Amino acid sequence: MMCLQASLYQLKKAQFLLEKSLKLSELNDWAGALDCCEKALEVNEQHFLGWHRKGNILEAMGRYVDAIAAYNKALTLEPGNSDVLFDKGGVLCKLGRYVEAIATYEKVSPNSPNRCAVLLQKSKTLGFIKRYPEALSACEQAIAADADNVDALAYKGFLLAEMGQLKAAIATYDKVLSQRSDHFQAVLMLKSMALEDLGRHEEAEQVREIAHEAMENEIIENTV
Repeated sequence: MMCLQASLYQLKKAQFLLEKSLKLSELNDWAGALDCCEKALEVNEQHFLGWHRKGNILEAMGRYVDAIAAYNKALTLEPGNSDVLFDKGGVLCKLGRYVEAIATYEKVSPNSPNRCAVLLQKSKTLGFIKRYPEALSACEQAIAADADNVDALAYKGFLLAEMGQLKAAIATYDKVLSQRSDHFQAVLMLKSMALEDLGRHEEAEQVREIAHEAMENEIIENTV
């Protein structure tokens, strides 16, 4: 009985320290947040959220190599966790280690609720290093995981345009525009560029006018 009570106390202590770490992070007190996080891990070295949180803090402090080590420890406890894979891949990209980042994103679990976000990040990383066919494949996998994700649809349109598939890009942009998302103005401009490249200058100008009108309306709404 005493052993059980002691274990419960340790768990509560670790949780308290992690909550304190989070509050200190919100105040940008990264040193204090890291100290609390490390104390929580001293209490419970197998605390998955503790290692993930430590990685987040170290990343915010610019200690990228140490952040990766913390993320790796978290992944030994929960392999395939999409949130940690997303964060680790982001740090690897900051270090210019794009191939490693791509390999990291590929480890996402098939049943992960955030699978779309991780695959989209893989696609964007591939696109950044101009591996467009692979980027498009990853983007389509992201869309398959979440057909309503407008970020993925918009990026697919961009990739198609970069690959010279302008008509397909325009059709994809139209799908995004039909959902009237936060990307509305940006996608209108991308569509106008694709139309220009096809020599459809009058249509391109009409699309730009719609984009400018939408921008003006937004400015008015924000000033009222």
